[in-house]
Amino acid sequence: MKNVLLFFLSAHCLYAQWRYVDSLSMNVLIPANSKSYISINSGADSLIIMAPVANLTPTAVEAVAHAPLWLSIDLTDKFRSLSAILQDKYGRMILDEKDPYVDEVAFAIAHLPNEILTSSQFYPDVILENARGIYANDSVLDYVEVVDSGSAAKGDDYFSTTRYRVEEKGATVEYSLPKDIYYWYIVHPKLQGEMTSYINPSSGSPTAPPSGKFWRTYIFNYKENKYPALREDLAGITTLWNCKLNSPEANGALGRCALWCNKIQEWGNTPSKRIPQPVWLYHQHAGTCSEHGWFANAAGRCALIPTTLNEGARFDHKWNEFFERGWKDFEPINGWISRQANDYWDDPQKILNACFMWRGDGFIWGNTEVFSPVCTLNVSVMDNNNRPVDGAAVIVDCPGVPGPFCMVGWTNSSGFCSFLLGDNIEYFSCAIQSGIGIKSAQKIIT
Repeated sequence: MKNVLLFFLSAHCLYAQWRYVDSLSMNVLIPANSKSYISINSGADSLIIMAPVANLTPTAVEAVAHAPLWLSIDLTDKFRSLSAILQDKYGRMILDEKDPYVDEVAFAIAHLPNEILTSSQFYPDVILENARGIYANDSVLDYVEVVDSGSAAKGDDYFSTTRYRVEEKGATVEYSLPKDIYYWYIVHPKLQGEMTSYINPSSGSPTAPPSGKFWRTYIFNYKENKYPALREDLAGITTLWNCKLNSPEANGALGRCALWCNKIQEWGNTPSKRIPQPVWLYHQHAGTCSEHGWFANAAGRCALIPTTLNEGARFDHKWNEFFERGWKDFEPINGWISRQANDYWDDPQKILNACFMWRGDGFIWGNTEVFSPVCTLNVSVMDNNNRPVDGAAVIVDCPGVPGPFCMVGWTNSSGFCSFLLGDNIEYFSCAIQSGIGIKSAQKIIT
């Protein structure tokens, strides 16, 4: 938000004075390769914002106005990138939805990747089922409550979040989830690298309903063979967790969810297709850390527990994290919950080189320092004229499997990117990919 003041120098008196004539505040989205101007209209003593034209359809404009105010910029940017047909299609979904689901629907549309929203394998009703499934699951869970602040009917800056009961030091306390964590790690319908869609349980492929199922409602409600449905295992649980280290048998809904995942997913053999589709994995009952991490991510969010995937791409391991006043590790197959850094890798020769967590729009961020001693890598990317390169991908690699890298970051407007990486690793290499050129990998730490 920029505040701009306009003063004119008044020269008709003996001593020159500044005369305040106009001011404005602006909150303008400037797309890549576009510009915005402040124009001074001296004849009318006023300032004018010359902002990029969004080129939204009337339906999209109406949908942005109907969505929460805090979503307006992101939603405008999303509509700007879609065809007029898709603007009307997704705009109408927002306008036709009823309270209390409008904000969840609008958030998913604003933050699903275009590759999904424009795909022929995507069935848009997933967005509606996802939002309604959150409230349906909430209605049968005793440790969590979705709390709505305001509504679409009243407009303005309405939002939702979740409130939990947590047992801490023998007392039950209530805790409300930060709004951004609720939307990104409970509401968002994309978990990690999967195609968000209705999925055929038998093939793992996108398929229209009724054969195709969506993970949010399917995993929570469907009773698979001899195994109980997740909603059955969570019945009567009154706390999110009990703040115990590990101990899934006595750790509230989080511990019960971990035990349920272990019933469903046996450790060992891998499925015929190793794809991060929870609906497909529900019927495979096998896998290693990849399948367990993908599946537990979905199970946690079905249970309205903010969950994500942590990946050590060159360390041959994946595990989960849950959020409760900060991110804490959560690995059902080992019964590990909220371990400390020195609990994680007990072999001093086996230092974690790097790991990162996922967000549904593809953004990742590193948290290696939680689990290992670290070193710092600072990277500055400049062009041939010594000007900073904004948005360059900095790809860091090191020894290990399976790869193909250990960490990725993107430069800011100063051409700068920083990493915390595992200490005493044999070497790290760095490659650069940007819109103006590439730099092949070279060793930068040995």
